[in-house]
Amino acid sequence: MKIQRFIGDYQIEYDVLEIRDFEVIHQIKDILRLHSSEQIMLSDGRGNEATFEIADMKRAAIRCHRIGEVRTIEKPSGVTLYCALLKNENFEWVIQKTIELGVTCIVPIITARTVKLGFRGEHLARIARETAERAGRCIVPEIIEPISFEVALIQTQQNSANVFCNADGKPIADVIASIEMPIGVFIGPEGGWHEDEIRQALENKFSIVSLGHFTLRAETAAAIAVHELVKINNE
Repeated sequence: MKIQRFIGDYQIEYDVLEIRDFEVIHQIKDILRLHSSEQIMLSDGRGNEATFEIADMKRAAIRCHRIGEVRTIEKPSGVTLYCALLKNENFEWVIQKTIELGVTCIVPIITARTVKLGFRGEHLARIARETAERAGRCIVPEIIEPISFEVALIQTQQNSANVFCNADGKPIADVIASIEMPIGVFIGPEGGWHEDEIRQALENKFSIVSLGHFTLRAETAAAIAVHELVKINNE
């Protein structure tokens, strides 16, 4: 039976700890219907995990005993996705797939051609945590509140490099071979980048990259770009 993983601010180096997060308690007791003596995996959200055994369950807390060594199984990839805010289900798909692929942080941006402006931060944060747990990650990527394209340009100055996905760019494989982390990757809206945004990206010394010969949906482009960039960090 697969051991369920939960990510939170857990002090997993302790021999005994208590889970007091109501949502996690509800999931363990009422959804998964786990019992005392069963095992779970707890991660501290910083890349470390350990196996615990449930000792006893109360209404407001679940006490666990650590039965395995603390292991570091994940380090941040250093890839931050700056993605134009998309329609609800499309942006949720971006969060799920790029987290599965190893993104470190997701920053929704408001561009000149952004149509959808609604943002449900708590809902998306829950999706992020559930996706990270399901994918076997030990880090939950942060979902930042939406910012303007201009503010995003300022934030990216702390990155070692930034790539800007656009159809007329150089093939991404030719550009990223010599790139160092941390890196930012920009994905535009359904209507594409405005010419002023492309000009600003060039002025900020972004690498303009193409993801292939075909026209991609924004969410597809986000997944491909993150995959390519995380891959070079793991090689």
